[in-house]
Amino acid sequence: MHGTIRAARDERLRAAREKAYATPLAEFHPGHPELFRSDTLWPYFERLRDEEPVHFCSTCPVGSYWSVTKYRDIMHVDTNPAIFSSDVRLGGISLRDVGENYNWPSFIAMDEPKHGPQRKTVQPMFTPAHLDKLAVLIRERAATILDNLPRNETFNWVERVSIELTTQMLATLFDFPWEDRRKLTRWSDLATALPKSGIYDSEEQRLRELGECADYFTRLWNERVNAEPRSDLVSMMAHSDAMRHMSREELLGNLILLIVGGNDTTRNSMTGSVLALNENPDEYDKLRANPALIDSFVPEVIRWQTPLAHMRRTALADTELGGKLIRKGDVDPYAPPAEKEGADAGLDVPGDGGSKYRTSYYSFADDFTSNLKGSAGLIQVSLAASTQRDGRVLIWLRKHELAVRSRILIELADTPEEEIMTPEGKERLQKRLTAAINDVLTQAEGFGGINSVYFKSLRVQLSPKASLLRSASRPSMTANCCAAAFARPIRSRIWTGWAPVSRS
Repeated sequence: MHGTIRAARDERLRAAREKAYATPLAEFHPGHPELFRSDTLWPYFERLRDEEPVHFCSTCPVGSYWSVTKYRDIMHVDTNPAIFSSDVRLGGISLRDVGENYNWPSFIAMDEPKHGPQRKTVQPMFTPAHLDKLAVLIRERAATILDNLPRNETFNWVERVSIELTTQMLATLFDFPWEDRRKLTRWSDLATALPKSGIYDSEEQRLRELGECADYFTRLWNERVNAEPRSDLVSMMAHSDAMRHMSREELLGNLILLIVGGNDTTRNSMTGSVLALNENPDEYDKLRANPALIDSFVPEVIRWQTPLAHMRRTALADTELGGKLIRKGDVDPYAPPAEKEGADAGLDVPGDGGSKYRTSYYSFADDFTSNLKGSAGLIQVSLAASTQRDGRVLIWLRKHELAVRSRILIELADTPEEEIMTPEGKERLQKRLTAAINDVLTQAEGFGGINSVYFKSLRVQLSPKASLLRSASRPSMTANCCAAAFARPIRSRIWTGWAPVSRS
């Protein structure tokens, strides 16, 4: 049996790998539900991490997005809410843009200053100390459910175990009427279902049932807000300064968050663990031989068989991530070339050259040091370049930085001491460096696009002869120039996946 399962899985993955490596990266849609349903996502993410860890997808039916697939990049997105927003008003945390009727704020889909206080309101329910108290009850219920499973016959594990156990615990956390606990499962499924999932027949039905969820909890809320505080989630929220004055929409949003968090992800991990052990019998044998491994098995299952496909963020400022420029509000930063003649064809140039619109900057990581022409003097500069064109220009700079650096060093070596000693000379050097960079980019990509070069810092060590001539008034000379500003406010859809990235 195990051999048959493994052979089928191996063949499925072999075919998926072949397709993934035959498909152009431009056609990748790593968030496609079928990849997760069939468990064939692995080669796609493998290739993205190796070849394009920050990838723009323009083939998604619900809208284009960036996918971020490396740990450090994901952490950068997830730990910088000032740049990458979770706010539902900007799109929220799901890949699909939420419609007007689904604009339900929750603390996982909002930014500061509201995110922190609302999260802290419910956090005591999930502390290790409180969960330790619940552990006895969880084990008792799990044992009862497992003891009552049928033997020697096929049954639905998800229905009989995963859903039932999580629903029981959700009812306990909310102090929800026991006889109605399966309503929690239904509301969770409705909240996460895709339109063609078969979970509901129409959007009207979905909205009506979720409205019933809000009505049901409103009744519980009114009971608890007028009673002494209790240790259930509804009472915690009702007696919290941060949450007791929520609108109906915000109440529904936070309820859906807690219901889905306690149902959907938990049951996915439970079911995924059983599937993983049965598809990997050697690991199953290892676990049965040493139950002490359970403590590490659980987080490893969550890592390996993640219960979440993605968490979305929306960029609030033009930013560079993994060598890619992400602009606020861009629908497609790599739109097909425009139907026009000349060197500018296909480039996004807002307004008349863009000078009073968008300007983006590229900062060279390392300084440039060179001898000056005809002397023993040295020049050391730190540089940035600006463009009013689209994001491809910055990507080209990074791609061809070696050739660009070489050309900059040549230009510096061709600069006499006298040139660099005057403001006019420095301006001429800026123009020469700008032209040199554009020449390299034109040769490599067919177009330059750099508008100007800026000195972040500039230091000159004069030759001994020149230093003696100037010693009476200036024993040495160091020129420092101001750095350019490097960011502007933006918006663009960021999909951090596959690894689960959550602020909750």
